[in-house]
This record gives sequence, structure tokens and C-alpha cells, in this order.
Amino acid sequence: AVVSTQSTGATYSNEDLEQAFSFAVVRNPWTRMVSGFRDKVSKEETQGPSLRIYGKRIIKAIRGINNATELEELYPTFGEYVRWLVEKQDARTESMSLTVDKHFAPQWRTLCAPEVKYDMIVPLEYSANLVKEIWSRT
Repeated sequence: AVVSTQSTGATYSNEDLEQAFSFAVVRNPWTRMVSGFRDKVSKEETQGPSLRIYGKRIIKAIRGINNATELEELYPTFGEYVRWLVEKQDARTESMSLTVDKHFAPQWRTLCAPEVKYDMIVPLEYSANLVKEIWSRT
């Protein structure tokens, strides 16, 4: 089989791809979870637009509150957010994986594992220290 890239039009055979150095950059799951809470569902205004709809879904699921007016004033606690994530993960099937916003979906769903055997998986928090090593292998 031959794979073609959209950006350059270059083509690569399976042999080329098997011999290529491959790496993935992932974020610390705890840091990512805290960031998702602060940036997307908490009352705190940080760097990105709020995903208020998820905050309301969390309140509905965890507290059982469905009144729209009441929901406007409520924000989930961090504990409720974590519980919601765990319950969503337990209930999620492969076909449902795309229905959850990327901020809350597990990172492993975006990796090509196990099809791709990564030579290196780099934590984002340490990637600056590893840039030279990665470039030396490419």
C-alpha cells in the first residue's frame, strides 16, 4: 500500500513508514483534566471559551437538576466533573467516542496505537527538553 500526504503530495510505502522514526506528544492526564475543568466548565474565566453546555450536562447528570433557570446559575464542582468524566468513560463505546468534546476525550483515542509503534512518546510538559533528540532521529 502507498500513503500520500495532502500537504506535499509525497507518497510513502509501508516499508518507508515502518522504518520512519515516529513519536507522539501527549499531555499529562491530570494536568489536562484540571485544565479542561478550569477552561471549559468552571465559573473561572481563563483562556478559552466556556463549554457551558457541558457544565449544565454535568449538573443534570450528577445532581439531577433539570430546571433551565436553575441550571443557568449553577456550575459543577471539580469532584462532580471528575465523576462525570469517569462515568462517561465507563459508558462510552467506540461509536460514541466522537460525541464528546476533544477536551474531555481520552488522548489514546487520537493516537494511532496499536497500529503505529511509536519510537517515543513525549510528555508535552517535557517536550522542550527532548526537541534535540527528536530532531536527531528524524
